[in-house]
Amino acid sequence: MGAALELRSVTKSFVSTRALGGVDLRLEPGEVHALAGVNGAGKSTLIRIIAGALAPDGGEVVVAGAPVRFRRPSDAARSGVAVVHQETSLVASLSLEDALLVGLDRGPLFGLLRTKERRARARRMLDAVQLDAPLDTPVEALPLAVRQLAEIGRALSTDPRVLVLDEPTSALGEADSDVLLDRVRSMRERGVAVLFCSHRLDEVYRIADRITVLRDGRVVAADSVRRIGRAELVSAMLGAELETTPPMRSERSSTRRLELRDVTIEKRGSSRRELDRVGLEVAAGEIVGLAAVRGGGSEALIAFVAGLSRGAGAMTLDGEPYAPRSATEAADRGVLFLAADRRHSVIADLNVRWNTSLSALRRGGRGRWIRTERERREVEHAAKRVSLHTGGTSPDIERSVRVLSGGNQQKVAFARCLMAEPRLLCLHEPSRGVDVGAQRDIHALIGEIARAGTSVLVASSETDELVSICDRIVVLAAGRIVGAFERPFDREALAHAVLQTGVAQS
Repeated sequence: MGAALELRSVTKSFVSTRALGGVDLRLEPGEVHALAGVNGAGKSTLIRIIAGALAPDGGEVVVAGAPVRFRRPSDAARSGVAVVHQETSLVASLSLEDALLVGLDRGPLFGLLRTKERRARARRMLDAVQLDAPLDTPVEALPLAVRQLAEIGRALSTDPRVLVLDEPTSALGEADSDVLLDRVRSMRERGVAVLFCSHRLDEVYRIADRITVLRDGRVVAADSVRRIGRAELVSAMLGAELETTPPMRSERSSTRRLELRDVTIEKRGSSRRELDRVGLEVAAGEIVGLAAVRGGGSEALIAFVAGLSRGAGAMTLDGEPYAPRSATEAADRGVLFLAADRRHSVIADLNVRWNTSLSALRRGGRGRWIRTERERREVEHAAKRVSLHTGGTSPDIERSVRVLSGGNQQKVAFARCLMAEPRLLCLHEPSRGVDVGAQRDIHALIGEIARAGTSVLVASSETDELVSICDRIVVLAAGRIVGAFERPFDREALAHAVLQTGVAQS
């Protein structure tokens, strides 16, 4: 049996930057092939070429033995190639049902029977990933994890011969990730070739048969997963061994920065509450983690503190009443939020300089410097502090954020926080979809920010991440705090607490 998809000596450059330099890749039917590499290694460019969103400069793409030239994503789809990108593409303003069926509805536009068929097909897409979500709800109102699973279900419904998954579990907790990996196994058993791109190396070793590693746009390793150890894999990705020493932080201050008392948020159309009489204190310079299964309350809590939602109860910030009606009001009080979806934390059409200085400009009010040498110096300093890579030997602060890798876009968001010097930083999935090197840098940055006196509230679906960076971790279920852990963490007890709340909640 021939390859389901092949890339032969594929090259791609953007102006003077070489993104891919003669890449060979072969996907066999019925295998899961992992694609690994740090942010900026060329993974996203390669996936866009496979998806038909980008044309290669040289080399060829071969599907089922026949060379192809994809001019648009629809060409790839007709050839049996389905791609699920890390940033969801479901239309935010549509209902979930309509968004799932965009481009897949070929029947009559009207009629009761057609309406039933549409709903049934949309429901089958969700069933494929064991997702029970309201089809009438606008996509923009759904949690990121639900949108991610729904889009994967949509891709599976097209019965592809090649399925490309770009960081498919980056927004998912452990239980949802297990469901997804089971679906990937079933696709492999059906003979589908799966290209699996994930920064979660544990998942790579659980699901992949073979692995290809990219570095600086070239293949530096390709072999069976069984023959590449974890240390060898990380070394191939980075070009050096990874230092695993966690960032050191100062002792927790006795000064109370944030206090929540009896915070309650009602859930629309349900008798259940998103948050139910939650009380929490965060000290100055403390890093507090929020652990929960999807829907447990961590997202709702961090959104409430950041001014993104309203509810009952009371909050104080440095002893003063705090009740922001928007993220803008929260920012004016020194509370910044970095979303799991990077598109909400950076403005892709602006350059690094503008993105980095935005919050500092607002903090300074009128008369604050704009487009001056002082701004350039401060932005360049912040870019170096976050180890930003823009393609040259030193950070180019005039470079568009849109062309940066996901990890470097996240670093731009952190550089903005460093310049703004917030009192409280709210992080949702801070290292979502970034490689091990960028994750190390981001964790070090969080520690540096906390040592400077900023309090950090972080919600993450990755327990290991919380253990690595937090001083204290609270566990939520059904909108309530049901457990709390302090250093040194008992990993087994913490993981058990999170999983048990998931069972109790379901």
